[in-house]
Amino acid sequence: MNLETNVTNTTKVSASFIGSAETKNDLDVASSSEQIFRNNYKFIPTEAIYYSNGLWGQFAGNSPVAVLKGNGYYKDENNTILTSVAVEQQIPFIKY
Repeated sequence: MNLETNVTNTTKVSASFIGSAETKNDLDVASSSEQIFRNNYKFIPTEAIYYSNGLWGQFAGNSPVAVLKGNGYYKDENNTILTSVAVEQQIPFIKY
C-alpha cells in the first residue's frame, strides 16, 4: 500500500507498506524439509543407511531416509511488515 500527500505546496510526504504472513508446516524441528535436500546432495552413496545393529547410518542419523521417517513436526508462523517513509521538500531559492 502506498500513501502520498502534499502537506504544503513545496512539501510532499509519502509512505509505503508491504507485508506478508507465512505459515510453515514442516518435518521435525531437527530435520526440516531443507535438511532433506541438503542430505541428498551430501549423502555418500556407498555409506550405509542402516548399520547392522539397527541404528541409522551416515551423518549422525540424518540420512535422507532418517529425515523422512522422523517422528515429529512443527508449525512456524511469521509475519513481516516493511515500511518506508519519505519527505520531499522543494527549496525554490536553491538551484542545482
